Amino acid sequence: MSGLCTYNRSIMASCDLKSQQSKMTHILDGKCISPATGPLSEQCPKRVGERGMVAKPMVLPPQIVQGVQSCGSCELFVEAVEQNMLQQFLKLTGAKPAH
Repeated sequence: MSGLCTYNRSIMASCDLKSQQSKMTHILDGKCISPATGPLSEQCPKRVGERGMVAKPMVLPPQIVQGVQSCGSCELFVEAVEQNMLQQFLKLTGAKPAH
């Protein structure tokens, strides 16, 4: 198990947020990467701990975390996919860009 986890919001405040979470899920599924998932919402009692992992006080879902280190936001995720650097972005061991 890689320690990779995505933090999402189960109750969507906007179509844009739902679209971002869906896009990340579809890309990860297509690459056969199955991260654990967790909630990131105002109602979550672990919110302080989750926000501590991503090291930003106003972080918004969706977020990707490897162990206790933040990989980044959906925008950075999409950028890594476009640059063919997803393995490095996700901080997976032995990550090399695909050619």
